[in-house]
Amino acid sequence: GPVRVSGDFRVRFDGIFRSATEPPDPPLEHVQNARARYRFRLNFDTDIHPKLSFHGQLATGPLNNPLSTNQDFTSLSVRAPFSLSEAWIEYRPTKSLQLQAGRVLDIFADNSRFLFDDDLRFNGFNERYVASFKPNGAYLSSVELRAGQYFLSTPSVAVVAPNSPLARAGDVVGTTGRSATLFHQGLLANQTFNEKWS
Repeated sequence: GPVRVSGDFRVRFDGIFRSATEPPDPPLEHVQNARARYRFRLNFDTDIHPKLSFHGQLATGPLNNPLSTNQDFTSLSVRAPFSLSEAWIEYRPTKSLQLQAGRVLDIFADNSRFLFDDDLRFNGFNERYVASFKPNGAYLSSVELRAGQYFLSTPSVAVVAPNSPLARAGDVVGTTGRSATLFHQGLLANQTFNEKWS
């Protein structure tokens, strides 16, 4: 049919066991955390046009933690919430250019957790342009220009009051409250040496 449905269910156990440290180390208490967790995700994908597609995902997970879609085996019989985790529209006018808008992945998500957790999704836009080269051309296989514009907050503040949090953050009293946004631009240079190294 026009809509592709997929999903996954995962059950896992993880444990953290750390003994307390002794001087001269910084004094740290012991940590013991053994837990079982589960996750259920349901994906919906469709091609609206040959160059335009939609992706949506519903996932379980605690509503107060945007970094995880895992639900702990706790709270006895409480039902896990099932909520909107991802939803974006993607336009690919050429093979090299990709434009996305909605609740999107971070444009630099690569499972390294260098900047943001891979389970974090942002509301906003991202763009990617890939310039591919012939093998060993310019000593690179490709160069990627990536950019993301994410909305962190949109306050409904017509006028910044003297004692408001926006005034304490530096907004000018008497002006309109500004939104908080994140601009995430960068460049990736890729080189493939052989089938095992890149």
